[in-house]
Amino acid sequence: MKIKLKRFLALVAAAATALSFAGCVSNNGGTPSDDDSSDGPEIIGGENHTHSWSSVYESDAEGHWKECSGCDEKEEEAAHTFGNWQVEKAATESEGGREYRECNLCGYAEYRDTAAIPHEHVWATTWSSDGDYHWYKCENCEEVSQKAAHTWDDGEVTTEPTETTEGIRTYTCKTCHKTKTEPVAALGHTHSPSKEWSSDGSQHWHACSGCNEKVDAENHTYKDGVCECGHKDPDYVAPHEHVAGTKWEVNETQHWHECTECGEPLAAAEH
Repeated sequence: MKIKLKRFLALVAAAATALSFAGCVSNNGGTPSDDDSSDGPEIIGGENHTHSWSSVYESDAEGHWKECSGCDEKEEEAAHTFGNWQVEKAATESEGGREYRECNLCGYAEYRDTAAIPHEHVWATTWSSDGDYHWYKCENCEEVSQKAAHTWDDGEVTTEPTETTEGIRTYTCKTCHKTKTEPVAALGHTHSPSKEWSSDGSQHWHACSGCNEKVDAENHTYKDGVCECGHKDPDYVAPHEHVAGTKWEVNETQHWHECTECGEPLAAAEH
């Protein structure tokens, strides 16, 4: 085996000036791998080595290069040429994000974390309110702005009261237009008594035309058996009025006319 190898090496050395090699030649004495694709001869154990460079870049954080498949030599060593940063995970107000950029030649990716986005208030354009205050609320958080007490107007009656039911007075905030209401007292009944008397056996009164309640009620007061309201006393007996006859009645000492109704002597006088 050694004799055949020596003969082969001798032939190669003799023909070295006539051969054309692909790739570069070094004197490091390395042994090429079995898959070396170089067009030049593969010299195993000799002084001359033909590099077979990989078509794929190797890389680390510092740069990239191509390696010889048969030795430790490198070519095309250079620093990365990165493109623009791209968003892998977008940052939010509550959490940071992550970006990356790739080398334009070898594809090596570099990553970096990005800070959370500072919160920016976006104030609502309409008022929020409760019974006492009004304010503007941030649409992205719970913060409020321009909080202040309501400034109420004088109010207006929006529902009129009646004799028996309450009304409503409505107040409006001059700033946010929040409203509140308060009751308006019922008017209460105002009697409208009739002009004519009403009566029963013991009293008389004027009846209210709105509710029929007795107004100015009092007991009957009779004069000649009749009350001022027109009610007649059922127990009244009118006094007797004598009607004198025209005939004289006489005795030994007197003369008189008798009542035609009851016979009582009237206007008696001495003879």
